Amino acid sequence: MRIVFCGLAAGLLGLAPVQEAAAQSLGNVIKREAERETRRQAQQRTREAVQCVTGARDCMPDDPGAATGNAAPAEGSNTGFAVPAIPGASETDREAGTMATYRRITGFKPKLVSYQDHTGVLTRTRYKLTSGETPSAMITAWREPLLRQGFEIEWQCSRKAQCGSSAYHQLGAGYVPVNGINLGIAGDVEYFTARRTIEGEPTIYVAIALNRTVAYVDVIEVAP
Repeated sequence: MRIVFCGLAAGLLGLAPVQEAAAQSLGNVIKREAERETRRQAQQRTREAVQCVTGARDCMPDDPGAATGNAAPAEGSNTGFAVPAIPGASETDREAGTMATYRRITGFKPKLVSYQDHTGVLTRTRYKLTSGETPSAMITAWREPLLRQGFEIEWQCSRKAQCGSSAYHQLGAGYVPVNGINLGIAGDVEYFTARRTIEGEPTIYVAIALNRTVAYVDVIEVAP
């Protein structure tokens, strides 16, 4: 009888690693499916946002501020204008309402980055992008609402050949040493800068640069 019990115990102990491995495998499958579903939902929200801003579908804004682009600024911010985030964009850093001299990129060609200096209230927001949408679709979702609010595009570019590099390189200075935008080495860059001027109000400049994973949204307000 003792031999039987010993054999049974050994068998059960032998099953434990197998059961543990099976549980881990199931856990990994569940985790992958959850991540896949999260990406799918984020992509769907971004597609719907792009359809809304391009007029492909009728949409009601969830937040009245999102329709006007004048959502309430972050606590402690002195800026009166805010650019709402697009679906799939999670804020990771913000420098809100700081008086600064800002170099706004207004062009790029080999060996030359063009820029304009402005002194005013600067708000810089950095986002992590998780929707999986193309940079072109994401930049459209940010740009089109600004156009409807009276902004005029002063310069825009697509991919590194048009936009230039983040760092110093053989063709000249990049974005990092000029205005601090750091998109890494990604080639799928999108950028635009726009201006809105209303008599008696601050001139507002918006510059947005992004790739598939990160975005910078800079707002500079210059007193009249």
